Amino acid sequence: MELDYSNPLTKIKVKYDEGEDLSLYQRPYDRYLISLRDKIKLKLNIYGESKTVIENVIQNLESVTLSKGENMRIEILQKSLGSLVNLEERDYYYDPARDLV
Repeated sequence: MELDYSNPLTKIKVKYDEGEDLSLYQRPYDRYLISLRDKIKLKLNIYGESKTVIENVIQNLESVTLSKGENMRIEILQKSLGSLVNLEERDYYYDPARDLV
């Protein structure tokens, strides 16, 4: 993320709107790199406290792949599913600045 691989605006061949965020075109790999960075950070932080329910579920699913007992796998998966079902959904707020369509 610290490496500057930005494309200059003069080399962007895609037609874009005036109000559009050009960082998507200048740094096209960021959306993939950020998700990989977050996944690696979660894997390295096995013994730390997870901040959100989603992070906790991801850590549980990672531990399922390492566990050998079928009963333990089922128990962890049921616990994770219960956490996701009971998760409160946040209200959606439309932000025109992030309009991707």
